[in-house]
Amino acid sequence: MNRIGAGIAVLATSMLALLTGMLFMGQPPMAGWPLEQQRTDRWTGRRQTATMSFTTADSIELAGELYLAGSRGTVLVLHGLGTHAGVAASTAEAILASSGFSVLAFDLRGNGGSSGPRGRVDRHERYREDIGAIVRGIKRRNPSGPILLAGVRQGGGIGIDYMGSPENTASRSQVQGVLLLDPILTLDSLILAGTDDNAQVEWHRSRLRAVAALDALGLHAFDRLAIGYQKLRLHDGPAVRGLRYGAVRALLPPEPVARVRAYPGPVLLVTRSRLADLPSTDKHELVVSAGNVLEDPATWKAVERWTAQFSADAELPPPISPTIPLRVRDTMRGAPRR
Repeated sequence: MNRIGAGIAVLATSMLALLTGMLFMGQPPMAGWPLEQQRTDRWTGRRQTATMSFTTADSIELAGELYLAGSRGTVLVLHGLGTHAGVAASTAEAILASSGFSVLAFDLRGNGGSSGPRGRVDRHERYREDIGAIVRGIKRRNPSGPILLAGVRQGGGIGIDYMGSPENTASRSQVQGVLLLDPILTLDSLILAGTDDNAQVEWHRSRLRAVAALDALGLHAFDRLAIGYQKLRLHDGPAVRGLRYGAVRALLPPEPVARVRAYPGPVLLVTRSRLADLPSTDKHELVVSAGNVLEDPATWKAVERWTAQFSADAELPPPISPTIPLRVRDTMRGAPRR
């Protein structure tokens, strides 16, 4: 028995040494470039909009832009990997035009105009906590207005994670429906998909596999290592943003199909390929796009049909004329200030 135990110990030590070695093997070329030192991505709306900001419990300021419509409902748009709400502007405008709902597009922490370290989060739960804070802020402003959640590409994974997390029960109950546009739900798909704005991304594949294996063993000390490098367009020369493993994993919910199936509210899923075990039901509508989901007219016809039915079911009040409020800053700790 002692020999068997010793053999197992030697094997485990060897595997751990191999995995640790993989963390520093095969560095991609961009890993040697200067890392981003400041916020570089900015965006401005192209329509009649109002800027908004929300401060989270850990003092991260989230920047958002509200696209106004003659409806008292709001669609909250979640963008994808390494981008910001400006990249999702055309999607936000298409949702606005097809749904008649106001649209709030905001930058996830560490992206765009939002503060926070670039390309990383300290805990996987941070994104869904931020969504909960914004949902509560919206309800404070407009208590009777319904909220829909729209996840675009990798933002779809964040939306599913939020809707399936038990600790967000209170704010989650204030979201009446989920719209998933071309959701990226697996690590392999995420690596192939890249970013929404087609920025070049190089993946440290050996490190990625090693950190994933260590994570599975309950060892999370290496989650803060960069597993991807995103090329940035800067005025003073090339630089990269290091995409940390923890932040990337936060985009990918566990058992996404099961979470979607378990969600009791209305779901519209528009995807390029039919997902296994996720058929259309009375509550969940599946639309398979023939091409680029975000450029396919059938996508926006489906959004129009889905939101129209939702509006009828929710008995929304008659539309009101859109207005532009003064610049808004919501500290999330007191009454809204105008």
